[in-house]
Amino acid sequence: ETDSEKDPIQEAAEAAALAEAEKEREEGMKRVEETILEKVAGDARLEDYVENLRFDRVPEGLDIQIVDKEGRSMFDTGSSRINDRTRALLRVIGEAIIDMPNSITISGHTDSVPYSQSKTYSNWELSSDRANEARRVFESAGIAPDRIRGVAGLADTRPIASGQPHLPVNRRVSILVQVEG
Repeated sequence: ETDSEKDPIQEAAEAAALAEAEKEREEGMKRVEETILEKVAGDARLEDYVENLRFDRVPEGLDIQIVDKEGRSMFDTGSSRINDRTRALLRVIGEAIIDMPNSITISGHTDSVPYSQSKTYSNWELSSDRANEARRVFESAGIAPDRIRGVAGLADTRPIASGQPHLPVNRRVSILVQVEG
């Protein structure tokens, strides 16, 4: 039997199964997003930080980002030291995804303002160190280390605000909950 002679009933069943799997994946990602938003909004310490969270469904999975806003930095300036609110936000995200089997990739991003405190420490190191700090928080919150497939520092190479790479929103940590398969 060649591909052109495939059974139309079998093809329809395969298409239906794929559509159902996609629907389940979307519903699962939506539940994760809703759980995180509910927990953050319901925590008096964090409720003002709902707007620091971004959720994007991408072909690779669900991209959860903790972004800086004017006057609301998630890290100490020029440092990989996570402030208490960011640590709490990461723990909420970790709790929402802890029982999922999906792999996780964490990336750090900076704005385009050069880090000039040292000739040997740049936005590349800063973004990498921030992503690694997020990984440590996840692992301390119970995320299995073998679920984390990568930690990357991307410096200012992927700004959210294209054309305005200096804006605070470009400083962020991104947690990609990957689609399996």
